[in-house]
Amino acid sequence: MSMTDSPHAPHFDTGPLSWVISEIRDALVRSREALLDAAARGADAQSTPLQHARAHLHQAHGALQMVDVDGVGILTACAEDALQRFRDGTLACTPAGAKAVADLYQAVIEYLEELLPGAAPQPARLFPYYRDVQQLLGAARIHP
Repeated sequence: MSMTDSPHAPHFDTGPLSWVISEIRDALVRSREALLDAAARGADAQSTPLQHARAHLHQAHGALQMVDVDGVGILTACAEDALQRFRDGTLACTPAGAKAVADLYQAVIEYLEELLPGAAPQPARLFPYYRDVQQLLGAARIHP
């Protein structure tokens, strides 16, 4: 019996995700590129690439809300918060901070791609990436 054959494994309909996975992946890749571009610039030149990064992330976040993948929307909302803080200057957009958000993107893409062939949803596996961005944001309490 495989993990997906277990009667205790939650059922996840991969159909809607399969329709939008390429758009989600592309939006997160574009957001990542813009974010890393911003982090490589001086603070005075970060606004435009950060706005682009946020717009692409918002597109992916909206698509994820439509397909309702447990836990993933929380991660992309957390990343949106980080990008907004980078853009408004309440959080410095450093290479380390940008890497934490970019790593979250990659983890989301890999997780979604594992779900498509029928892997059982295990959103707690994404917690380390959520934790890293929450620490970046200065959250007082971080819990899966």
